[in-house]
Amino acid sequence: MQAMILAAGFGSRLKPLTSRVPKALVGCAGIRLVDCALDLVMKAGIRRVVINTHHLGEELERRLNHWKPSNMELIWSHEEEIRGTGGGLQGARQHFDETVLVINADILIDFDVAAMAYAHKASGALATMALHPADEGEDLGVVRTDFEDRVRDIVGGVTKLEEGPGWDPKSTGAPQLYSEKGSPHYFRGVHMLEPEFLARIPDDEFSCIIRETYIPEIHRGTHIHGHVIHGRWADAGTPERLLAAHHLFWPEETDEPIIEQGAYVGLKTVLKGRTYVCAGANIGHSCILDDCIVQPDAVVPPKTLLKGAIIHGKKGQHWTP
Repeated sequence: MQAMILAAGFGSRLKPLTSRVPKALVGCAGIRLVDCALDLVMKAGIRRVVINTHHLGEELERRLNHWKPSNMELIWSHEEEIRGTGGGLQGARQHFDETVLVINADILIDFDVAAMAYAHKASGALATMALHPADEGEDLGVVRTDFEDRVRDIVGGVTKLEEGPGWDPKSTGAPQLYSEKGSPHYFRGVHMLEPEFLARIPDDEFSCIIRETYIPEIHRGTHIHGHVIHGRWADAGTPERLLAAHHLFWPEETDEPIIEQGAYVGLKTVLKGRTYVCAGANIGHSCILDDCIVQPDAVVPPKTLLKGAIIHGKKGQHWTP
C-alpha cells in the first residue's frame, strides 16, 4: 500500500493562525496536525508518502524533512494553483501503482487502519471511505450505505443524477438524515483508492473528488465500500474546532503541560493544565497560561495571563471562545 497526505490547503478557516504557519503544522493536543496522518501511515506499514503542498509549502517541506521518521521517504507534489482533492491526486498519480491510503492533513482520528485495509481488500471495491454513523445536528455531508456496507449516495448527489437532467453537480445540499438510500454516515477524510479509481478522476486543473468522481462513479454502479469506524475524530479546521480537538485528543497519560524542544519559556512563567507549547514559540517572563495552545510563531509578552486560548503571532495575538 502507498499513501498520500493532502496538505495543500490555505487553512482559510483557521486564519490568522495560518498566515505564517502551514495548516498541517498547526499545534493541537501535543502534536502537529499532520502528525496524526503520519502516524496512520506508519501503522499501515507504509514508508513512502506523497504530500501535496501549496500555501507555505516550502516551510512544510523543510520542517517535515527534518522531523520525519528515519525510515520514511517523503515525495513532494507542489501545486502552483490549488487543485482540490481530485486534482491533487490526479497531479500525483504517477507515483502510485497500488492501493493508496489518502488522508486529510487537518483532521485528528483514532481508528484501526489495518482493519480498514483488510475490509477494503475483502470487499473488492475500487474505493473505501472511512465513515462514522451520523448524529443529529452534525452537517458534514451525509453518506448512505446499504446492508452490505456499499455506498449508495453522497450528499444526495446520486439521487439527483437518477432524477435526470437539470441537477447542478456543484450542489452540496444534504438530504434528510433518513431515506430509502440506506443508513446515514459521515465521511471522515480517510479513504483507500485503487489505481483504476484514480484513473477515473477528471484530468482538470481543479477537481472535487466527491462531486466529480465519487458521485458519478456510484451512479454508474462502481463498487464503493463504506468502512464504519467508532473511534475519536475531530475536524480541526476552525479555531473553535481546533480547541475542541485539543481537549478530545489530549494524551490520556498526562494532564501536565507539553513543551516541545526548541520552545523558550521565560523565568517565573507558570504553565498549567493542558497547555501545549510548540517549538519556535517564545514565552516571556511571569506569564500564567492555563489550557492554552501556543503556536510555533507565537511571541508571548511578559506577564500575560490567559486560560483556554490559542496564542499565535509576534505580538501574542490570541483567540478564545
